[in-house]
Amino acid sequence: MVYQTPRLYDVYDREVTEVAGGDPGIWAVDADATWMTQVFLKTYPQRWVEIGIAEQNMVGVAAGIASMGKTVFVNTMATFLTLRAMEQIKVDVLYNHFNVKLASSFAGVVGGAFGPTHHGLEDIALCRSLPFMRVVVPSDEYEVRQSVRAAVADDKPIYIRLERDEPFSRPEYKFRLGKAAVISEGKDVSLVACGSMVAFAVQAAALLAKKGVDAGVINMHTIKPIDAEAILKAGKETGAIVTLEEGQIIGGLGSAVAEVIAENEASKPIRLHRLGFEDTLVDIIGDYRDILRRYKLMPDDIARNVGKFVKTLRR
Repeated sequence: MVYQTPRLYDVYDREVTEVAGGDPGIWAVDADATWMTQVFLKTYPQRWVEIGIAEQNMVGVAAGIASMGKTVFVNTMATFLTLRAMEQIKVDVLYNHFNVKLASSFAGVVGGAFGPTHHGLEDIALCRSLPFMRVVVPSDEYEVRQSVRAAVADDKPIYIRLERDEPFSRPEYKFRLGKAAVISEGKDVSLVACGSMVAFAVQAAALLAKKGVDAGVINMHTIKPIDAEAILKAGKETGAIVTLEEGQIIGGLGSAVAEVIAENEASKPIRLHRLGFEDTLVDIIGDYRDILRRYKLMPDDIARNVGKFVKTLRR
């Protein structure tokens, strides 16, 4: 079995440490996740708290520190942060409007070697349902750094979901929360993706081009607030949108895009197809890419699925 450690939480650690250098009010609280704060804890040990495997308590402690006027970054694995501590996030943080930032690693199935208990597939749906909560899914190192800086820039709660780093080439752009990044425009279909799936969407678009399908790619790094304007523009231009996410499509990016389409009138119908994990529990242990292959979420799988979808539109 081959297991590769994700890199985005290292970038996150360095960025939080850097911004903390200019703001003595920034703290970090972990729940048995020191891999997310190695640099921070060595640099600012007096502003770092390790709670252990007690995620609910971690959020409560973070809320207590925030009640003293501090900015607190909370760090642990996606599934444990959101599923286990949801009540504390809602009651302790949101009800009190405390300045707590939630950051998770091992989102999606990147923790495949650890087994089903460590897959984080429901977190986007859970967090976007919370009032006031912003939800960001960075696709690369640049977006991780910008997400951290955006989180520090105001006092609103935010959930930063760190998946596996899948490098890809794209034009330079200025990151803004709630504003999608258009990587390429297409004529036949628009691929709207977040996180690791952005790189896969770019690869799938290249494969589709060889089959005569012109697919555009949109990096929807912010799930909440979502960029409705970009979605409707893409839908108007191509008439078809396919969403790609490394999580449950129920309540996730696909649902968010569906809501935008359903709630806005369009001059012509916009067809939607959602790709991700469909109402399932991933019950296998294995390499990250093997799991994605099993659920048909590798670039060639995506290209075949999108190709079939486009064919139905051309009939």
